[in-house]
Amino acid sequence: MGFTILQQLRSADADDRPRIIADLYRRNREFFRERYPEVDRFIEEQQCPYIIQITDSFLSVVDGRTGQVAHPDPLDSFAEMMAAQEHSAWVDLFALEVAAPQQYPMHARPVTAMFERLAARFPEYLARYRRGVVNLKPIGEDRRFSPPVIFLGIFHGLHIAHHLLATEVDTVLLVEPEPERFEVSLYFLDYKAVWDKEQQLYLFIGPQLGNPVFDAFFSAYRITPHLWCRVLPGYVMERTPYYVEQFRVLQRSKIQIFYPMDHQARDHIQGMANLRRGLPLLAGRPAAARPLTIAVVASGPSLNQTLPWLEEYRDALVIFSVHTAVRVLRRHGIRPDFQFCLDTVFHEKLVQKMELYPDVPLVLNYQAAASYMSLTQTPLLVAATGVSHPVHIRTTLLDAVAPSSTNLAFALACHCRPATIFLLGCDFGFRALENHHARGTLYIDEKGGEIRPFTTHNTATQVVPANIPGTEPVHSTPFFTQARLAVEKAIGRSGQGIRVINLSDGALVQGAEPATVAECRPDSKVDRHGAVQEITAFFVPAEQGKHWQYFHGSGKDRFRCLQRRLPDLLAMEEFSWPEAIRRLNTVIARVLEQCRSDAHDSRLDICSRLLSDLLSHLCICLYFYDSRQEAADVYREGVRILAGVLAEIEWPRELEN
Repeated sequence: MGFTILQQLRSADADDRPRIIADLYRRNREFFRERYPEVDRFIEEQQCPYIIQITDSFLSVVDGRTGQVAHPDPLDSFAEMMAAQEHSAWVDLFALEVAAPQQYPMHARPVTAMFERLAARFPEYLARYRRGVVNLKPIGEDRRFSPPVIFLGIFHGLHIAHHLLATEVDTVLLVEPEPERFEVSLYFLDYKAVWDKEQQLYLFIGPQLGNPVFDAFFSAYRITPHLWCRVLPGYVMERTPYYVEQFRVLQRSKIQIFYPMDHQARDHIQGMANLRRGLPLLAGRPAAARPLTIAVVASGPSLNQTLPWLEEYRDALVIFSVHTAVRVLRRHGIRPDFQFCLDTVFHEKLVQKMELYPDVPLVLNYQAAASYMSLTQTPLLVAATGVSHPVHIRTTLLDAVAPSSTNLAFALACHCRPATIFLLGCDFGFRALENHHARGTLYIDEKGGEIRPFTTHNTATQVVPANIPGTEPVHSTPFFTQARLAVEKAIGRSGQGIRVINLSDGALVQGAEPATVAECRPDSKVDRHGAVQEITAFFVPAEQGKHWQYFHGSGKDRFRCLQRRLPDLLAMEEFSWPEAIRRLNTVIARVLEQCRSDAHDSRLDICSRLLSDLLSHLCICLYFYDSRQEAADVYREGVRILAGVLAEIEWPRELEN
């Protein structure tokens, strides 16, 4: 059927319309049953209160609870109006910028060169960029090409189908915050036709954003969603501004959370050294869940209010303390059982202020600087999924350990399979941005005065729901939002079956039970000493050949493959907007796959952010040219310039085996 449903229903007799929509509903159910069975189960279990009424001229969707028509009438005209490519309901999210801090020369030099060479080759580009006007691109037959579109509120989906008929959209993200509305769309929106565009369906149903769907849509390997997205609300929602801000933060997280190739290369060197030393590496996990209660303690401002509770029930808890909270706990006579630090750079002055316990195990990223190992008698190293490794890690990889040390602590807590995890000081959002950490931490002194305020760069804020029901929303930043989303990811994956109770007065964490200390007491006392020994035993001295091994071949040779193949994968004989953007969005994943020595080889992933920034410059430049001939010239020359910039980059000698 594709996206012609509106025209079909208009031209059909009233007696034939039920057959048309019933046929599409049946095919949608078959599609979900085959491709996304969890969505099919949701449809089966969800009670949809809406009724479709056939009229002489078209049809209406009626709320069966009230008997009221659930949309402006007539529906076909309303859907057609909403589907238009330009009107006041559209929200364009722009982030047409690329970070290139000069203190990171390995990363900044090629990124700066890419921009400067594009600007020199196309002198009018800078003037167009300063004017800041970008348009949907004409592609013939009265159709236009659009950047990624987020349809916020699917409901009947007629407007979506009609928009996709007239517009070639880069990528479609479908979000239905009110689950009871979703089933209506099965009568009008051909989900298989949406899937056919990319062999993937970006679909999220539910009120609280934070899901692998968003990870995939805003993947670090993809270019365009981070630069320009359009949002179209499908119906009136009180929380529309909140959702739009969530999308804005997700879009800008790439700019706000910057990890240059310089750091990644350094981390690889440090990681190889730590593994060669045979330091303890996470290699085991409990065979079954056990009646254990873990408290993950971070340094959010609400920690001040929960410290008395933590003192009272200290003996019933195994305490996982983030490094920034240890100093506060020490002041209150609370000794943690494990300390956590995700940082790989060693900042001596900051480390001295942490006041870590040398006789308490310190859990670290295995790529941490060697100086961290001297802070504790028991360094415990962890390797993570989804990041680049200099060698093949053949043992346990933890999921969702970044971007914060809180994520590392929570990920290991889930890995230990306790009955309950309490979150204390895990705020991820603040009543006032100037109070972003507890008193007595590295950031705020004992009296509450600022020591390390947020910089302007870090205070791009959003308002998010509060953890404690009935209280005002709180403010968050891209970094803390990403940290919260990582906790939610861990709850949904490794944390399944674990009761997570959030005692923090900050942002709502999906999957965790909001609670106050007055409502909670740990179930029973635990053999803390035995639990600490058991958890410590999951870490064993890293052995080459058993826990890790070198990849086959030279990293330099793999990088040469990338330098040759990436421009070839981008090259096109005949330019088209959809194909050019498709190549920009897929080329990083494709070239990394083609140039690996095997499926485990992730050495080249340290280049992924650099490649993304180079491609972003090309894409941004492309956006400011509308005619097909101009765009074809920019794309062809941009690929040539990119090839030249890539050829000048050298693989770090220190990363060879």
